[in-house]
Amino acid sequence: MLTSDYLVASQATELYLNTSSYYGIETSGFSRKREYMQDFYNNIKLDYEIFSAGDFKSGPEPYTRDSMSDNDKIAWNAFANPLWDTYKQKMESGRDLEAGTIQSYGDNFDILAKDEKGDMNKVALNLGLVDGLMKHEEIRDYMIAEFGSEDADKDKWPEGVSYAEYLSTLDASFDEDAEDIIAIINVEGVIMTGQESQGTAGSDSIVEKIYKAKNDKNVKVLILRVNSGGGDVYASELILNALDDFKSTDRNVYTSMGNVAASGGVWITTNSSEIWAEPNTVTGSIGVYSIVPTLGRALDWAGINVDGVSSTKMGEWDPTEPMPDYMKDLFQANVDGIYDNFVSVVANNRDMEYEDVLKIDWTTYLAGDKAQELYAKTNHEYPIRENMHWITIRLSITNVILSHGKYFLKFQRM
Repeated sequence: MLTSDYLVASQATELYLNTSSYYGIETSGFSRKREYMQDFYNNIKLDYEIFSAGDFKSGPEPYTRDSMSDNDKIAWNAFANPLWDTYKQKMESGRDLEAGTIQSYGDNFDILAKDEKGDMNKVALNLGLVDGLMKHEEIRDYMIAEFGSEDADKDKWPEGVSYAEYLSTLDASFDEDAEDIIAIINVEGVIMTGQESQGTAGSDSIVEKIYKAKNDKNVKVLILRVNSGGGDVYASELILNALDDFKSTDRNVYTSMGNVAASGGVWITTNSSEIWAEPNTVTGSIGVYSIVPTLGRALDWAGINVDGVSSTKMGEWDPTEPMPDYMKDLFQANVDGIYDNFVSVVANNRDMEYEDVLKIDWTTYLAGDKAQELYAKTNHEYPIRENMHWITIRLSITNVILSHGKYFLKFQRM
């Protein structure tokens, strides 16, 4: 059971661990490790030209370093340590443990395990992380004894309710003619052009949904639910432009940030009337970088010469050759321009001065509470369920009716 799993499980009234669980409970916290390949690329004679704008952006480091930079370590710890403190507090309060139990377990797990001959399940029980250890069949029998079973065969597990089955029990009286609709559009995954897919927030699909909401006269407001670390600049701009188009109809856009809304995930939120971040939302990371590989040294090593002619200077260079200075200047100017536009978008849409945006320490990821303090003057720290409640109060809408599987939630006036 990993950290996030135990965070949820620790809130249960009773918690039992299977005796056959191999690793027990692994509340190891948060770590950040990447492969740093500078030496590898140098060995195979592959060069990368890196262009960046903004004080610091750690994205290119695997191409330019053989280890994690001090700045990146500071940035990660500034984000991860407060979040880990929150996790520990929730786990310990959920299990009624003394403060420091979880940290001590993570730091001394090897010693504790050795005392129990490597049995991590017994370690969890000794520390009070669980209420007991049971075999698979014992857990089944306990559940039947406590809650009963409609099945005469006592060798079968008691009936459970799946997520889909639970949803099917909810009020199905969805009113297709409801006069008030709050449209909720998700941006989940890496922002790219094209259609949505698992792990990808396709701008074509998202823009289509925004215009569907725009053209529905019953939509009163749009909520953008963002859970993305960013992605393609052009795709982010397409989404932002579509949101501007929706707002041109005198209807508001509100953003609800999920686990992460960083880089391009910030860009698309900036024109929202209000931005809501959860206290542990990972946001920030405004900066731009570009990576261009060149094969000049590799081809020289292989004995391959590239030569030819071009009608213009524009067509002279290609990545099979070392990059000349005039192309480096061009790439850097392009990155600088995108960064300038990024900062301007944040400043204009968040009612800030350009210079004030630059003063923010974008070298770190920001938790939701820190983001509210620094750059989102109208931010609120609410989970999305509270966002819904807040909007219904603002618009005097009651009788919430949820349409599962559709692109929006509908709210019907009483």
